[in-house]
Amino acid sequence: MLIVDFKKLGCEYADVKIAEIGMTNLNNLSFLDIIERLGLASDAVVMEKFPVQKKAPHINISVNIQKLRQAEKIIDAIGSPKLTKETPVCFSTLVNLQPKLYLEHYIDIAHSLCNNETQLSFTVWLEDRFSALKNKWDEITIQESLEAYRQFFIKEFPQTQILVSSEVVANGIPLDFAEEKFDSIDGEEFLSLIPFHLRNPMLIKVLDVVHFAWNCYVIYRYPGLYLTSINNKRHFQVFRKIVGKDLTVLLTTVFPEIKNN
Repeated sequence: MLIVDFKKLGCEYADVKIAEIGMTNLNNLSFLDIIERLGLASDAVVMEKFPVQKKAPHINISVNIQKLRQAEKIIDAIGSPKLTKETPVCFSTLVNLQPKLYLEHYIDIAHSLCNNETQLSFTVWLEDRFSALKNKWDEITIQESLEAYRQFFIKEFPQTQILVSSEVVANGIPLDFAEEKFDSIDGEEFLSLIPFHLRNPMLIKVLDVVHFAWNCYVIYRYPGLYLTSINNKRHFQVFRKIVGKDLTVLLTTVFPEIKNN
């Protein structure tokens, strides 16, 4: 069973404000309550094919992290520097018509971390489904965007493992995961992750709620060393509360949006 069946989430409903479906006050709700009230559940069986992550010896990358700090490539780190070899260094990104500038910085960090000594790998999640919903793209546009990103990573880091979200998880977020994990945070905590000027149910969209739930699920099912902007520090602190303390995160500075061609 699914708590969110993506077949029920079209562009029109994704854009609806949660206040319009009766959630005008989140203070007394858990995040599980919030996601249930979207009405996106179904009896469908989850269809997914996450890559198998092998058990491997442990390594300590504290020296590598310190070098990244000294080089000002990262600002902060969350979690333990003790990882297993072959742990993926990873991040997820919405796709655009052209790759964005910050990707080059993440690739630079990946080159520093993924080598013969550490044996860490590099994985990129391309969020095609949410990009299409956000931008109201048709299938041709989303495929063109995915191809632009594939070519970019093939050129910049040929060993990159590229995961396209709709290919890994075809139909939705499992109900059993939501019931186990989403009661651990409440509506106020979820609101704290929304930019201050948008912290109002009259402004929060169905897509915002589902995207947060999806990120939680991906991080739970695909543990790794995650790269993200310092702006997302609070998000990953909450992710660790939901999915466990094993999550390690490197936080970078904020970069301009568009890659110069």
